[in-house]
Amino acid sequence: MSDVMGQYGISASGAAVASMVGQAFRLISPVIPALYMLVDSTETNFIDFQKMYVVYAWPIIFIYLGVYILTGALPI
Repeated sequence: MSDVMGQYGISASGAAVASMVGQAFRLISPVIPALYMLVDSTETNFIDFQKMYVVYAWPIIFIYLGVYILTGALPI
């Protein structure tokens, strides 16, 4: 994967940082089958579940970004 990213001028560590920042929203992706089981068993609407989860995902992204900036993994 690093060879492919390198063709576009993206370093391997840059690709890793980008993929980790997106992990906060991984659990509200509509391609996760377990989420459909969860919303079905709790009788929750999937869109309502996503709206509730986003409140918790934003602080996680800011924590990731803060750590990456402090450690130098994300150049500014």
